[in-house]
Amino acid sequence: MGVFVFMKFQCLYCSSYQIKKERYKKKYCSQICCWLSHYKICKCCYNEFFAKSLSHQYCNSCIISGAQKRKYYHETYRVEKNCSRCGKIFKDKAKVILCDDCKKLPHHEYKNTIKKVLCPYCGDVIKEWTVKDTKLTQKISYHKNKCYSCKQIEKNIYKKQKIQQKQERQQRQLLREQQKIQQKQERILKKAKKEALLTEDDKLRRYKKNENRRKWKEKCKNLTPDEIVILKEETKKNNIIRMKENNPMFNSKIKERVLKTRRERIEKGEIVYKTGTEHHLWKGNGDFNKICRDHLYKSWKKPILERDNFTCTVCGKGNCLLHIHHIRPLRKIIGGVLEKNGLKSVKNIDINSDKCFKLIEEVVSEHKLTDGITVCPDCHLTIDPYYRRKTHEN
Repeated sequence: MGVFVFMKFQCLYCSSYQIKKERYKKKYCSQICCWLSHYKICKCCYNEFFAKSLSHQYCNSCIISGAQKRKYYHETYRVEKNCSRCGKIFKDKAKVILCDDCKKLPHHEYKNTIKKVLCPYCGDVIKEWTVKDTKLTQKISYHKNKCYSCKQIEKNIYKKQKIQQKQERQQRQLLREQQKIQQKQERILKKAKKEALLTEDDKLRRYKKNENRRKWKEKCKNLTPDEIVILKEETKKNNIIRMKENNPMFNSKIKERVLKTRRERIEKGEIVYKTGTEHHLWKGNGDFNKICRDHLYKSWKKPILERDNFTCTVCGKGNCLLHIHHIRPLRKIIGGVLEKNGLKSVKNIDINSDKCFKLIEEVVSEHKLTDGITVCPDCHLTIDPYYRRKTHEN
């Protein structure tokens, strides 16, 4: 059996002296002191917490939130400086000027000042009160509305304006009444002048008109609106018949006599009707070729249609739109007429001149019935290349 050596030691928690064996490394007198020694105060939040090991100085919540690192940074990276207010030496960031004690005190010791609100028109004081004097406080400000004295002045001006407007209105009304009286007098004078100029026949006519109106009113008194409409139509018809009976131009004998005198005057040369360019409705001719075609209808186109019984000579179609095809082309006929007269083209000739009208008459006279045939539009396209080209262009 071994020999045990006992020795004295001090408890780290309760600081009481106890005996232990030499080989055991005891630090606490009991297990309670051991457990109590693990309860520490956090250096960051200053709250009590249970530390698993004695080296732990921060609680779990501070470690997780990162407060431990921030505390360490503030403790290590602080600068010694003098407080700007009390002059104490303290440690803090480079930007901080006041110590912890001065921070608790109010930031400024303000002085009291009088704040005024002035009228924007006259500049009189409307309100006054005491306020702390700072850089932001406006000692003088202007009110939106006017002061009492300015308002009264404005009211008096407004009353004067109203009185002036009333007087002007009354003057206008008087002028209007005077104008109306003058107009009435002028009307009476005009009527008197007209009546003085009227003859007895005019007076009788007026009397009859008034009588007819009176009779019409008496007729329509007991009638309904539909019956009045029927009565109006009947009276219109009767008036037309009566006017025709009395009008000399509706008489057949007078008509014949007037027509005879007109014919005699035309034959003698007393009445002359202007034609061509001298006519008041003359607007000028168009293309020479087109004018020739327009003049051909009576003398050349209509007889050919009657000859062919208004049917197409190619396909025999009837009761449709019909054209007349030139067997001998129109350009050749016009060219022959121009050669006779010693001309090359119609461009230099004025279309509205007499020379142009003579050429058109020659072109029309040279057309013969054998030079054309009746054709429907479909057959005209197949036969005539010029017409085909013209239709494609359009």
